[in-house]
Amino acid sequence: MRTERPEAEWDLVLWWVLANTVGYTVGWAVALPVGWEVSEAAGATVTHAVVGVVVGAVLGGAQWLVLRRRVSWATWWVLASTVGYAAGLPTRPAVGLVVGGVIGFGVVGAAVGAAVGGAQWLVLRHNVHRAGWWVLASVIGVVAGGLGDVVRAVSLGSDVAVAVAFAVGFAVFGAVYGAATGVTLVWLLRQRGPSRAARRSRRPGQRKPQRTGSRK
Repeated sequence: MRTERPEAEWDLVLWWVLANTVGYTVGWAVALPVGWEVSEAAGATVTHAVVGVVVGAVLGGAQWLVLRRRVSWATWWVLASTVGYAAGLPTRPAVGLVVGGVIGFGVVGAAVGAAVGGAQWLVLRHNVHRAGWWVLASVIGVVAGGLGDVVRAVSLGSDVAVAVAFAVGFAVFGAVYGAATGVTLVWLLRQRGPSRAARRSRRPGQRKPQRTGSRK
């Protein structure tokens, strides 16, 4: 198994944080105008799903730029990120009808993190051991990244321009999420090979080849 030098691993974390910071900020910058247009003709759930597609595709593309030189399965990552955000963001209006405030925010963050991490886990499970930890890292990253919403709210309450406030908030989210998942990514890439769950999913008829012939 090929292992990277500690310097290369830290480079991966730094590039991953940068990719998530830029990707999340640009993704939302593109997604918000699209969401406004869609909301004129569709409900909240559909609007959030469309926004999720845009954010997931842009963020997944930014992450792909980092992964593509290190792994062979990077292309599937973009699709997984897009599906994950499209499935996770629509939980926001649904949860808002039941619970609000900090608790509601945490529930939404956990739901989005689980949806995104779960979709990406489907890619990871065939390539690294202990891939399930990625889902937990994604949940922690999204919930902790909510600090960006706090920064945005504080900025909006000051004389800072709205566009700057949103950009700073999204950048903080991307950086925090990138740090939480980047360290986990490095740890997982040290453990190449399919996860135990992926090995179990093989067809029952598949068996290891047996030696033929008699022993002398």
